[in-house]
Amino acid sequence: MMPRGVPNAGNATAVVPQGPLFTLMRDRVRGSGEAQTIIVPKDARVVRFRLLFDTDSFSTYSVTIETAEGREAWSSRGLAARRIAAGSKEITVTPAAAVFRSDDYVVRVAGGNGSNEEDVAAYSFRMKR
Repeated sequence: MMPRGVPNAGNATAVVPQGPLFTLMRDRVRGSGEAQTIIVPKDARVVRFRLLFDTDSFSTYSVTIETAEGREAWSSRGLAARRIAAGSKEITVTPAAAVFRSDDYVVRVAGGNGSNEEDVAAYSFRMKR
């Protein structure tokens, strides 16, 4: 019998960090109304963002999250998107919760098929911790 709390190595599976999941829709009109407010529990280790955007021809993407003042909080490159419906794609990213403070943020998705990148979508939200 295995001691409690010890995983069975014979049933090893990939561990996906769990944390709150927030779906962000691409900003349609900038400056119209308040940003979506996201409340992250203090004990969260990661925050998952599901980013929805229109289909395009890019094969890889980068995601950058920065404060409204332009300070980069997190970024990742070489990401693949998943088609979810006709005309729509999604990328899910999982930054550490520790990179966020209560502040306003902008998420930028850029696509590229080589060394050039082009803006694909932008999202804004207000984080409360």
